[in-house]
Amino acid sequence: MLNYRCLIHAYFSSGGFSWVLGFELWFTDKEITAWGGMGLMKRMLDRIGFQSAVESCELPQPGSNRGYAPIQLLLQFMLSVWCGANRFEQTEVTRHDSVLQKLFGFKRMANFKAIMRLFRKFDQATTAEVFGRLYRWFFGNLHIEVCLFSWSPKFHKMRT
Repeated sequence: MLNYRCLIHAYFSSGGFSWVLGFELWFTDKEITAWGGMGLMKRMLDRIGFQSAVESCELPQPGSNRGYAPIQLLLQFMLSVWCGANRFEQTEVTRHDSVLQKLFGFKRMANFKAIMRLFRKFDQATTAEVFGRLYRWFFGNLHIEVCLFSWSPKFHKMRT
């Protein structure tokens, strides 16, 4: 494994004050991604049991045996939104990131059209059923010990 390490000291001075900014720079042959923070999101999802909760909600299944698992499509969509996608087509950016693919354990990443097909299967009844179960799971696991509300009449004056 390629592993270089160097310590860099940068000096910053302004108005007669100076600081030494010391940081280490590492080089490695491991794959990296611009969205390294997604590892924390993956850990959070695993810790709260998100995947098993969503799988118990009976998401609409693919029409063929070659289709992607609905949980993968949902996770892939969430991952893309967390990375800044605001259109379905922009999910292609994270689709081609092999580090994210390995991090989430996907054998292959779905095209944005597969995600769109999943969402098209949600009619009003399906949405109510799936999200009813998901909300029950979420609020059943949400434990709030103390809840404080602050209200200031200075900002909320009634007009007559």
